[in-house]
Amino acid sequence: MKIVYVITKGTWGGAQSHVFSLIKDQVTRGNVVELVVGECGRLVDDVRQNFPQVKVYQVATLTNSLRPDKVLITVGKLRKILKRSKPDIVHLHSTVAGTVGRIASIGLNVKVLFTVHGSSFTPGVGKNRERFAKIVERALIPFTDKIIFVSRFDRDLWNTQLRGFQKKNKGIVIHNGVEDQQWPPEEHATDKLELCMAARFATPKNQELLINTIKNSALSGRVHVTFLGEGEFLEKCKQLVGSATASFSFMGAVKDVAQYYQHADIVVLISNFEGLPISLIEALPLGKPIIASNVGGIPEIVSAANGFRVDNTQESIGRCLEEAINKPGLLAKMGENSRRLYEQDFKIQGMLDKTNNVYRDLMGEYRK
Repeated sequence: MKIVYVITKGTWGGAQSHVFSLIKDQVTRGNVVELVVGECGRLVDDVRQNFPQVKVYQVATLTNSLRPDKVLITVGKLRKILKRSKPDIVHLHSTVAGTVGRIASIGLNVKVLFTVHGSSFTPGVGKNRERFAKIVERALIPFTDKIIFVSRFDRDLWNTQLRGFQKKNKGIVIHNGVEDQQWPPEEHATDKLELCMAARFATPKNQELLINTIKNSALSGRVHVTFLGEGEFLEKCKQLVGSATASFSFMGAVKDVAQYYQHADIVVLISNFEGLPISLIEALPLGKPIIASNVGGIPEIVSAANGFRVDNTQESIGRCLEEAINKPGLLAKMGENSRRLYEQDFKIQGMLDKTNNVYRDLMGEYRK
């Protein structure tokens, strides 16, 4: 079996981590794998270093833009690659890759699979964008053999917002999974509540709200946040911190999030909208309680048993932080429940096996 993975950014983030895991698994299973990206970065570097047999193509016009002229150029370039490569399956990741990849595959003898890491018409993206995204998806569903949703939230959104989608039986939910990691507990160097947030400084994340919550309350001096990641809003957030540098650290892009999570009392993710964030799933095997925005698929990871779901207001976030400071015993119990949830639903091998079963089903249908 030959699989071509297509993703817009070959840098690093939840979707890229997901794709790397799939590539590793399929190479291990003896299948032929190729990768198409718009932008090179850590994903491409790690693939080339660990799996030199995986051919990597860069299509520079494959960006987050859906500008018609750029889409047409990208479709043409990607179609040439697919015609030359002749894969059995094209597996698309990210909204734009999902759009151009399905158009480029029309009429080719190939099965098309699209993983939705976050719906393009999820609440919070804006009404105009929602309307446009629904039009695009309705048009492309006939050219999609299967759609994997990483959260029940997104599957349900498609079922309710796209008329007739549920009857087509093209959607399946496969939760993201991560490698198991366990670290021994460590003694704190300070008496502050240690938080860690791993996320790009870009839409839809909202590090700014977390910074303002701590700066504008009595929490300043009692809480320390370690931010992991880079992005277009990083400098703005550093400037926002101002003189409150003792409460915030910016570590930039890191290779091993777990090394930083192990020092944290709580893992945090404040977002305006989400799919099913891998950064939170990575907190589960480490037995970490979580504070996260009550959006998208986050309720499938965070409940009252293992953390706090918050509204995106300073008041809501502040209340949860106060409770965490005053109830250390509660945090310990939440951490135990995070570990239990990981073992039940989020082990990586379960995700890989389920995805491979989708490939096999598609190939079985293909060979009839």
